[in-house]
Amino acid sequence: PIGDIEIGDGRIVAVGRSTAGAEQFDVDGRTVLPGLWDAHVHSVQWAAARRRIDVSVAASARETALLLAKNASDGMIFGSGFRDGLWPDQPHKDVLQGILPGREVVVSSNDLHTVWLSPAALALVGVPGHPTGVFREHECFAIMAALPQADAAEVDGWVATATTAAAA
Repeated sequence: PIGDIEIGDGRIVAVGRSTAGAEQFDVDGRTVLPGLWDAHVHSVQWAAARRRIDVSVAASARETALLLAKNASDGMIFGSGFRDGLWPDQPHKDVLQGILPGREVVVSSNDLHTVWLSPAALALVGVPGHPTGVFREHECFAIMAALPQADAAEVDGWVATATTAAAA
């Protein structure tokens, strides 16, 4: 379809209406499409995952916890990339507690729709009595939002580093 696109300050500000007196450009039959937006590439989640312990190779909940313990440093432990669908055991707060006693452990699934927390991390986000420590879908998103967050400048640095690595 043919239509007007209004551009202001280098950005598309309106589509489908004509502004009287606006400068016009003939795009000679070309198609104008929006660029990629963070909701498509999840750049913040991707950049954050690059800074976490990769647990994607683990074949069980116990193996995941052992991998986290082997690679943990001081402070909160963040793991990323588990796929529990074919595990012989289930992710559970007690598995993390048994291998990493008293530690704040947060492990996100490969698809970012499940998060698994240790008892210490559950207490941090205000749900110490949760029966399993595993949250899926909307509950997962709420838990992730309740965790301590890096400031915007630090996150921007993570994204810049990640995109530079991707471009290389």
